[in-house]
Amino acid sequence: MTVSTSTVVNVHIQLVGDEARRIHKAAQQRGTTVDAVVEDAIRTYLAFDSESVEWSVGSLSSFQEGLDNDEDAIYDDWRRLYDTDKG
Repeated sequence: MTVSTSTVVNVHIQLVGDEARRIHKAAQQRGTTVDAVVEDAIRTYLAFDSESVEWSVGSLSSFQEGLDNDEDAIYDDWRRLYDTDKG
C-alpha cells in the first residue's frame, strides 16, 4: 500500500481594506510574497492542535474563576475607581 504525502490544495482568497493592507505590509517587511505570508499564517493556525486549544480554554476558565470573587470585585469598576472618565 502506498500513501501519498504530496497533497496539494489551491485556494483563492480575496482580502479588502485593512486586512489586505496588513498582509501586503507584512510581506514587504519580511521581503517575501503575500502568498508566503498567507501560507505561514495557515501553517501557524494549523499548528494549534485541539489538545492545546482545550488546554488554553481550560486555563482561561480557571483564571477567570480565580478573579471572580468578592475580594477582587472592587476592581471590576476600575474606571470609576480611578476616575478615568475625566479627560
